[in-house]
Amino acid sequence: IPLIKHTQKDITIIGAITHHQYFRYDRNSIFLFVNNRWVKNKELSNAMLNGYLNVLPAGRFPAGFILVTVDPHEVDINTHPRKEEVVFVH
Repeated sequence: IPLIKHTQKDITIIGAITHHQYFRYDRNSIFLFVNNRWVKNKELSNAMLNGYLNVLPAGRFPAGFILVTVDPHEVDINTHPRKEEVVFVH
């Protein structure tokens, strides 16, 4: 699995995803991290899934991870009692 890294201004994104011939039957193999914290975020998850539109069969999901490093003031971690869901300010 090739590792992708992109830095722009104060944001660094590192990630890797599986080849389209390898897929899962649920979303449990998609891992998202923001500032080294495991999180849930629909926008990040959907961004990964959109890359597989018309490639994966319906009901199939890729495996992979996205690590986002951003200024802590740009992320709201207080949207969930267990602090597992985050919202980006911009």
